[in-house]
This record gives sequence, C-alpha cells and structure tokens, in this order.
Amino acid sequence: METIRFTPQAPAAPALWPQNDSSRPVKRRVPRSVDEPKSIGYYLEGLRGIASRPDREAVLREFFKETYV
Repeated sequence: METIRFTPQAPAAPALWPQNDSSRPVKRRVPRSVDEPKSIGYYLEGLRGIASRPDREAVLREFFKETYV
C-alpha cells in the first residue's frame, strides 16, 4: 500500500498567515530619469485638434511616418 502525503506550500487562508507590521510602499532606489516609459498621450500630442484642421491628411501622413523606439 502506498502512502501519499500532501504538504501545502502556504496556509489556506490569509488570516492564518503570520502578521508583520512592516508593510509599507516600496521606496524608489533610483531617481526618475529620462528613460522611463512615456504615457500614450505623449505620443498622440501631435494629433490633438486634428479634426478641425484642413491639412489633416498631411498631418496624419507625417505622423505615421515617424517611428518611436
């Protein structure tokens, strides 16, 4: 006869987890730099108000020619 043991890796409920009072937000180690990701609004800034511009076709053509890495 074979005996199978089941050992859970973590307690079943969070109430059973050990309590520690050291939960605080992580502090940034490096200062903000230029290399951080930019928001989508940064890249779409050139298209602001395009609906009211008569040259919107040229603006769109120029916008989609640019490549951002």
